[in-house]
Amino acid sequence: SDSSTYQAVVYTNSVGSATDQIGRGAAIYAGTSRRGDAKQSLTVSGAQNWAWFGQDTMQLTLAAASTLNNPNAQIAGSTGKRLTIQGIQNATGGYSLALGNKFLKSDGTAWGTIAAGTANKTLTLEFIYNGTNFVSTSSTTGWA
Repeated sequence: SDSSTYQAVVYTNSVGSATDQIGRGAAIYAGTSRRGDAKQSLTVSGAQNWAWFGQDTMQLTLAAASTLNNPNAQIAGSTGKRLTIQGIQNATGGYSLALGNKFLKSDGTAWGTIAAGTANKTLTLEFIYNGTNFVSTSSTTGWA
């Protein structure tokens, strides 16, 4: 049987608190560098700066119109790695989500701003990192 243990690591960033849920052997923490297959959950309102160290999922609960900027740091060797962005409208809803210019649709155009969704709706976007940009592999275009 698998005796994997799971833990939550909480840290504070410029927006508030965030939680990484990490499986055994999935992440290595050294100072502020985070690496591995983790789910990073953030409540955001406004611009969100972040570093991509191989997290599989960025879960963003929107508390206002928000922007997920391009990552300001990332690990080498990430080409071909997948990233899922889950946008979640809070109980109020009505917030748009903008993505930095390195988040591209499959046709190579930038995602830009995604129109506002209603309360408690979710948007899931999947990307593959090509060494320069995050290229979408999903066809989702709206909040469900």
